[in-house]
Amino acid sequence: MPPSLAILIDFDGTLTTRDVGDSVVRKFASAGWREAMTRFRTGQFGIRELWEFEISHLPISRIPEMTEYALSIAVPRPGLHELLQYAAQRGIHAEVASNGLSFYVDAVLEANGLDRLVRAAPDLDTRPDGRPGLAFADGLRQCPRTGLCKCDRLWSQRRAGRRVIFVGDGISDMCVTDQADLVIARASLAAHCEQSGIPYKLFHDFFDVLEEVKGEESHRAPSESRSEDSRD
Repeated sequence: MPPSLAILIDFDGTLTTRDVGDSVVRKFASAGWREAMTRFRTGQFGIRELWEFEISHLPISRIPEMTEYALSIAVPRPGLHELLQYAAQRGIHAEVASNGLSFYVDAVLEANGLDRLVRAAPDLDTRPDGRPGLAFADGLRQCPRTGLCKCDRLWSQRRAGRRVIFVGDGISDMCVTDQADLVIARASLAAHCEQSGIPYKLFHDFFDVLEEVKGEESHRAPSESRSEDSRD
């Protein structure tokens, strides 16, 4: 039998129409957080250092308030429910793999009736120095470059015998692009694929993604027929 499919979906700017984590930092982080982007642009910070520096300025005591703010601004990209409904009907594994913080990722998914959707995202916790930092639940592998290892999430689906479709938009998704069987990208991730010669499909909303998934399903159908013929 041909392999089944899995869809891995980034959260900030992909599942949602705007980067929720970036908006939370801009509204709640204490003075000094903007230095992170300066260091990133000059090569002093990588992707993970950039994010960790920014969130180290967030007030953990205000997580309920930050969650409410995230809920007020987070809008799922059109077509998401239709894609997930199709995936459920077809037995396609769907999962959110995000470097965004679990407190707002979980809240947004649950508010949109997606509390059962598999998700992987780091927590916001207090570091030994007393500042906020990333924490990873058991079973989540860290990446020294980005935070959550999205490649590990992909490999786990490969080990389960599935072809993997990755849907993303940003710099923390770049390492996954040469691992996925199909990359569906927008924004800076699409630009990265163009510059690196990595095949990808452009998307604007999840209706576009749904059409690509249906296309992958149709490509598998002849293989199923040939497999059946070979057994006769």
